[in-house]
Amino acid sequence: MKNIDITDKMLFLINTNKLPDYPFYLVHIGSLVNQHPCVRPDGLPDYQLLYCIAGEGLFTVDGHEYHITAGMGVLLKPDAAHEYHAIREPWSTYWVRFSGAGCDMLPQLAGFTTHKLFYIRSFDRLMYLFNTLYASAGQSGLLNNNDVALQLYHFLLEYPECICDNRENVKLHDTKAVRLSEVIAYIEEHYPDDIPLTALSDIAHMSPQHLCRLFKKTYQLRPVEYINSYRISKAKNLLLSSKEMTLKEIAASTGFNDLSYFCSLFKKSEGITPTEFRVLQK
Repeated sequence: MKNIDITDKMLFLINTNKLPDYPFYLVHIGSLVNQHPCVRPDGLPDYQLLYCIAGEGLFTVDGHEYHITAGMGVLLKPDAAHEYHAIREPWSTYWVRFSGAGCDMLPQLAGFTTHKLFYIRSFDRLMYLFNTLYASAGQSGLLNNNDVALQLYHFLLEYPECICDNRENVKLHDTKAVRLSEVIAYIEEHYPDDIPLTALSDIAHMSPQHLCRLFKKTYQLRPVEYINSYRISKAKNLLLSSKEMTLKEIAASTGFNDLSYFCSLFKKSEGITPTEFRVLQK
């Protein structure tokens, strides 16, 4: 779990429609470099999935204490009294809170039972699921919509495949997973710049061909597809938040030097042009 890039980020989602209409809806999603103490004697009205990538914290739920270290996490059912605080800082955490009428089906759908302590066995896949859900929530304008609900449903179905109940089943020193994490961190930091495949393969200490195969197997995307998808997500945020920026400026600031290529790729990804996207979101 070393060399993982984490920043403080969080989103509370709202909806102008009736939230119970969604079988699953996202309430809160985020990460903290150093998780602050929390005491909830009445619990939360929602499900909460929390996992740790660095440091150590003490998690108490219904009177039972658990030490949560890197590569571990906990699933809480609604209304469970709990509290937690860091023991060894920085205690870096990620979390997803969700609810909905469909949660009654979770034991059948995704193996949810009672409060559950788990170990992460496929860290990169879990992070991909988290980042995809977070990006969908951010692009939605903080509204629960069909896209967010679909991504949450996808997360809930696939998350059990990323965890296990026994530390012995976890490959804590999965070198390839660490290398891919470093590649992702590099992409997310340098997306405005030119990113040749050779630069990524050097970071991963493997050939470009091997990197492409491993990347495709893990993320279902080739590196260039992941880069473009990440750039498009950043461009969408700028289209919504920076009305004063021209399309050419947005394209350049997100790594697209050719405006025509940016517009073509955007339409292929979103089904509409950047201008249409900006108008529709007003």
